[in-house]
Amino acid sequence: IYCLKLLVYLKFAFEHHSKMVITLPSLFALVILSAVPVETNDQCLAGIKLDPLDRLRMGGDYANFEQKTGDIHECEKACCNDSRCAAFSYNNPMPTDLMNCHKGSICCNLKEGPPPQANASDAGVVSGVKPINPGDLAKPSLRILEYMDMEMTMFMHFNLATFANIEHNCYQGSCLSPSLFNPSNLNATQWAVTAKEMGAGEICLTAHHEGGFCLWPTKYSNYSVAASPWKDGKGDVIREFTEACRNNGIKPCFYLSASADGYHRSLSLEEYIKDELGMLTEILTQYGSIYRLWFDHYGSPCGGSLTGCPGGFPAYWYNVTEHVRAVSPETLMGPGADVWYNGGGESGSGMYPLWNPSDTTDGTPWNSTTTSGPQGRYFRPRESDMTIQNPGDKWFWGKGHAYYNASQLWEHWMVRHIAYQKILSL
Repeated sequence: IYCLKLLVYLKFAFEHHSKMVITLPSLFALVILSAVPVETNDQCLAGIKLDPLDRLRMGGDYANFEQKTGDIHECEKACCNDSRCAAFSYNNPMPTDLMNCHKGSICCNLKEGPPPQANASDAGVVSGVKPINPGDLAKPSLRILEYMDMEMTMFMHFNLATFANIEHNCYQGSCLSPSLFNPSNLNATQWAVTAKEMGAGEICLTAHHEGGFCLWPTKYSNYSVAASPWKDGKGDVIREFTEACRNNGIKPCFYLSASADGYHRSLSLEEYIKDELGMLTEILTQYGSIYRLWFDHYGSPCGGSLTGCPGGFPAYWYNVTEHVRAVSPETLMGPGADVWYNGGGESGSGMYPLWNPSDTTDGTPWNSTTTSGPQGRYFRPRESDMTIQNPGDKWFWGKGHAYYNASQLWEHWMVRHIAYQKILSL
């Protein structure tokens, strides 16, 4: 059929002496476009899966974008005729008043996402899921594909806390002095070469950890390298780091905790947000292209019980996301709107089943039955992270702390990461 379509197209072009230019790529494009199946209403209706026992009901989350009346067949047709509809629930009769449907009436609730699996809650309810059209599946962008092809990132915790044998340089309002930050032989090139030799394509450096100390001389805080004795207060770790990364083919990434800044926690919300967005702007505009931002506590309230912020989150994560998009559209946010946690915490392992398509890009906690699934609207890949210190949860260098040996790291990477996540998540 596709070949016949192509021949008819060419015959029309030559008979009418069209001036169109037909290149090899355009022929391929024509064949590919012709090969995408177009789902008809009949095919949609035939493919709908009904669940009379209501195991697919959305439970208490009535995320309906439209409600209609009519029998079950009219409900199926309404879903097939609306490109937004992925699933529906049909009540006959309605057990209670809900939106525009009254108790005792027949009601069809159209939904944008497939409802999660749950136990039956009300008699007389039937759930339905629309068949998946391959052409409608969420697809990764070229930027996301590039990120996924890296396979491994070096997560590097280096900050003021490194010199105090603790995890947080600001502890419940009490902050370490910047005078402690005074590395004697900082070598960012060594970091980049190490990452490259172990196969990582990116280094995520803690530019501003939960305590608030900044590794660059920001104008939005006096708690930074500018207040330290290192290079007489004229040093800039971020500058040295980004230059070393680019000279060695490594992508620069920065951990920034916008919702956790112990040093600024006493500011007013307005001042706090202004300073955090200002620091993001500096990072994204003064050091060349930044590949990714690693947002700890993304989508959550003030992160870090020991550090905190003056409030405003999680609502202000929207402001942070929009700000990054405006200042540096090519920068990925993950954890964030572009990449999300794997679900296994910080153990380096993930969850099963694992779906990259998601119905949300905010900080909704990962859940295989409520926010992710094969029909998800956004392709949002998952990432697992772990510390090499054993036992974790310790990320900054600590004197006398034990580490995983080479055999343990190999087992963890090959068995838990490669086999469990790469194969089982296909």
